[in-house]
Amino acid sequence: MGMLLHTIASLSAAFHLCSHLSFAVFRHYPCYRSDALAYTVLRLSDLLAHVLIFCDTGEYIFLLWALWHGAKLADVRRVLRDLRVVNYLEALSYVCAVYVSDMHSALFGVLLYAVMRAADYVW
Repeated sequence: MGMLLHTIASLSAAFHLCSHLSFAVFRHYPCYRSDALAYTVLRLSDLLAHVLIFCDTGEYIFLLWALWHGAKLADVRRVLRDLRVVNYLEALSYVCAVYVSDMHSALFGVLLYAVMRAADYVW
């Protein structure tokens, strides 16, 4: 289970790093933003990514980022989503996660992001 967890956490960290960097630069939203269910599922993937990275590394900072995402999901007025500085800092947490990740899985995460971005399914 340890190697599988590390592989999935590595892939997820690289995928979400690309997503956060792309949104910071382009401010682009996916094509299905009006579809509440699909949009929520993808937003949940950020929370899940931080939980997986926490389980893989044992570093509590990733658990705090997971709690941050839980709070953002519960924020119906989108006040927390508009805190751009905090959202930019989150990209740094993914940089740290990618640094300790399995590079083959991380590269696959980048490739997966590129395909999904070309199809306009991610930020």
